[in-house]
Amino acid sequence: MKKLIYLIIAITVLGFIVTGCNNPVVPPSGQNESINIAKNNLSYKTDLIAGQHTISGSITVSNDDENLFITYETVDNWLINETHLYVGTTIPTKSAPGKFPYKHEELGGVKTDLYIIPLFDLNIGLGDIIYIAAHADLVDGVVSETGWAEGVEIRLGKNWAMYFEYQVTCDTLQDVLFIHNLAEKKLNDIVEGPGIDIEDILNILGNYLNEQTCVKNTSVDGNIIQINYVSGLVSFIFLQDPNATPTAGGNTRETLSSIPLSQQTQGTNVTVPKSSIGESNLLKANNIEYTGNCKIFIWVPIAAEMESFNVVQEFKNRFEDSDLSFDISYLENEAADIDSLKYIAEYDGMVIFNTHGTTNNYLCTGALVNFWNTTRYAVDLLLGNIGIWNNMMIKEEGGVLSAHKAFAVNSKFLSKHISGNFLNTIIINLSCHNGTEEWWNVFENKGAGAYFGFSDTTTERFATEQGYDLVEKLRNGNLTTGDAYEEKTDPYGSKKATWLMWGKENLKFPKGLINGSFEEGLKSWQSNGDGRVIYDLGPIEPTHGNKMGIISTGLGYTTNYGSVQQTFQIGENYQALRFSWNYLSEEFLEWINSIYQDPFKVTLTSVDDSSTVILLSRTVDNIATEFGASWSNGGDLIYVSPDIIFDMGDVWMTGWQNFEYNISAFQGSVVTIKFEVVDEGDEIFDTAVLLDNIRLE
Repeated sequence: MKKLIYLIIAITVLGFIVTGCNNPVVPPSGQNESINIAKNNLSYKTDLIAGQHTISGSITVSNDDENLFITYETVDNWLINETHLYVGTTIPTKSAPGKFPYKHEELGGVKTDLYIIPLFDLNIGLGDIIYIAAHADLVDGVVSETGWAEGVEIRLGKNWAMYFEYQVTCDTLQDVLFIHNLAEKKLNDIVEGPGIDIEDILNILGNYLNEQTCVKNTSVDGNIIQINYVSGLVSFIFLQDPNATPTAGGNTRETLSSIPLSQQTQGTNVTVPKSSIGESNLLKANNIEYTGNCKIFIWVPIAAEMESFNVVQEFKNRFEDSDLSFDISYLENEAADIDSLKYIAEYDGMVIFNTHGTTNNYLCTGALVNFWNTTRYAVDLLLGNIGIWNNMMIKEEGGVLSAHKAFAVNSKFLSKHISGNFLNTIIINLSCHNGTEEWWNVFENKGAGAYFGFSDTTTERFATEQGYDLVEKLRNGNLTTGDAYEEKTDPYGSKKATWLMWGKENLKFPKGLINGSFEEGLKSWQSNGDGRVIYDLGPIEPTHGNKMGIISTGLGYTTNYGSVQQTFQIGENYQALRFSWNYLSEEFLEWINSIYQDPFKVTLTSVDDSSTVILLSRTVDNIATEFGASWSNGGDLIYVSPDIIFDMGDVWMTGWQNFEYNISAFQGSVVTIKFEVVDEGDEIFDTAVLLDNIRLE
């Protein structure tokens, strides 16, 4: 049964004009009341399951600043006679409903049942995670059933009692919208036109906003004001002078639907030169390491405002003019949203950010402030991991023009939400202020190898110059990150931002095949069908390291096919390609000399002209002949059942075999090596091939 989990937000007005700072909505107390619970807040909803298989209704959880609200509601003819509820900060270990701390008995067949529990009683606050087990005695006519809110089983395999998680939250986004609307009106009153002292104007604005009850405090840094709210939310107003030297972009355009952009933020110089980082963070280049692959990701949420720079195309041109084969992906404008940042660890070559930045480690994204995005990111908004960014341009006639509002994420958000790990990825951050140790720590902890950024406000011209220069030096795989890095100071901007490096000095893009022993899983490999990495298969262990690859025709992951492949460049000095393989099959011995051949093939394909060379080709009959086997005699094949059993018959194997191929004719070429095995004749009896220690020498 597909689980129904979603967030609901009911905001009467979500726009740029609101009435003022919100107060918590406190619903009436009591049970079985039909009310609109915390109408300005978020809720979590899951199915109420009757008798393990029937959706009989739903359980909805929400909260305001004081109370937790849990509502049972049935559908169709289902009625509620009793409810029992567990709510706590630890996962429940008992599944007996009668022992739960909250209960409503003798309800007499109702459609809804409401619990209102003070947050104080639970010793929890906004942002905390709680665990809920919601039970009900249900009836549908003469049929009585037990009901549970769908979630995770409390006692796995014992019974079907379930619990689920809920994170306490409260939507006070209207506070931000109100304050930004108020700020725009104030700036329209006090801004006389271009050429003013922006920092003085923002200090006046900050003093005014500090008088609002929902504002905790404000701080001004150059031409940006940060607003901190009582609720925990954070927002930024970036005030631009159209006549000032542009930093990291062009001018804001009123009709633009993507991220508005022009200057970058300004602030205190916190230069940390490469030489002062310390030997623990910079490794010398006498021990070369490589990025996990040549996959590149370029993330530019402000691309529409940077048409004159054409950043994505400029980077693509440089990567494509390379001796290596790069796999380039990019996102621009609204597509460069918050969710896309969660998956950047899929790119083990290089990740490039080009956007706005702040002194408090925020990056502006392409995700616009709207109803659905507010719903999706409510918790991180309240935790201060996401802020709201608003560009305002000074008009020639005085006053300001407010552009679209977008979300900005900080380093804590990425630390929390990046999925998976990098493999020595090089990170280039072309935003202001984000060449900090805090940002480096986020990426280092996720496995990145090196990080580049700026100490202070940087002009867009200087930022892109440094990014292009670094890529041009690294793209052919000849120079290390340390060789390619040159400490420079922005000559175009007033803040003189320094170009900084953190991490490994000994890092290059790989020219040759990498991860040939699968110690990093399928990193750098592409798989299709059943292609994966295992530690052992019965008594069979890897020939090198702790892991090995496996491709099969149907071991539960596919019905007839498995392959792995990798694209790489063969260096000028390499002479041989070597690897180990082990062919295991149920086709032996019965189906020797039949149509059931399950071929295993290894090919090398040139990327330049698509020509393909078959390095190795084996079938059931080939192997039987080579090993002296027949339908009645295994010869030198090794019988491995019952230690290894697939699904239909006895399994025989070749044991580990070593292969070598002279690749001198391919020196300097970019090639794809592919290992594949296919079911032939039918899909009943399975075959698997183990792979290990694939290498160039």
